[in-house]
Amino acid sequence: AHIGLYKHTLELGNVFGAKSIRLFSFFMPKDENPQSYKNLVIERMGKIAEIAKAYGITPCHENEKGIYGDIATRCADIHKAIPEIKAVFDPANFVQSGQDTLKAWEELEPYIEYMHIKDALSNGVVVAPGKGIGNIGELLKKYSAKGGKVLTLEPVRVTKALLDKCPSQQRKKPLILQLIILKNWWQKYENRCSVFYSKRFL
Repeated sequence: AHIGLYKHTLELGNVFGAKSIRLFSFFMPKDENPQSYKNLVIERMGKIAEIAKAYGITPCHENEKGIYGDIATRCADIHKAIPEIKAVFDPANFVQSGQDTLKAWEELEPYIEYMHIKDALSNGVVVAPGKGIGNIGELLKKYSAKGGKVLTLEPVRVTKALLDKCPSQQRKKPLILQLIILKNWWQKYENRCSVFYSKRFL
């Protein structure tokens, strides 16, 4: 069923002229060593890449907290084993995984296809770009130097619990806050959302 949905997504990608598709390397069971799943992850990612090739679309792996490829070393495992898979560099997700973003860039730079503009504090709270510890400014310079052109501003779920963790001085600043508009049709697949912007934190 998942393969069928994936192929349908690739078909839609062809209709809309998409050149790449973002994907993830599977959430890991809690309290287990992700490294023990390396071979299985690479096997499955290899199949995903092979299917995408038939549609002329480049698969791009995003680092995400809690999946196999949450830190740079394990992301590199995937890219070295399957060169067809490129990287989506998400600074905030690396911060949330305890990974230094500059060291991650150094290890993954040859594979990076595009990057997210997303930042986070050391406690994992997502904040406006440049307000966290993701080294956004320096990363943008590196990305520009390698000829990077595609940047994405990713919608992020912001809850009251997350805002409570955010320092009061941050909440009072007129920063952009991404708020969620729930969409039933979208929830079915990713539980993601459309986004609108407010000029200050609530």
